[in-house]
Amino acid sequence: MAPSDEALVAMARLRHVVLYHPAELLDDHHRVSTMTNITRHLLLDLQNRSLGPPSDVAWRALWLALSDLGRGDVASAECRLASLPASAASLAPPLAWQPALLRARCACQAGRLEESSQMFAFLAEDYPLLAGTSAFRRLEASCRAPLAWYCDPDFP
Repeated sequence: MAPSDEALVAMARLRHVVLYHPAELLDDHHRVSTMTNITRHLLLDLQNRSLGPPSDVAWRALWLALSDLGRGDVASAECRLASLPASAASLAPPLAWQPALLRARCACQAGRLEESSQMFAFLAEDYPLLAGTSAFRRLEASCRAPLAWYCDPDFP
């Protein structure tokens, strides 16, 4: 399967969170974050024209934020996530934890470790099935370790 095909399949799966385990969905986050330039440009074109219902616009913002994060552009990812309406979860209930997770990852990559740590803690409390995945624990630990080192000079 070509990389763009993998990203397209992953995007479809992310819209159906009740059908897949959170660990699989986190793998899909990675697949979307590595989408091809062709796929990205198609999404950007659709997003710029605001085609489709509000839920489609919200999903495209999430997918493009994943792509931004995959390219190391944290500021653009945060901007896209900020553009999601407060009602995004009601427009597309499967979006519930996904933007929150991306916001936590953005805060971590931007060096806002305490903010990131708090976001991961809220996610762990609100979404125990997600928090139980090794992928989530790795993401959380990668942000917590620098915070522990920064706050505790005796941190190994």
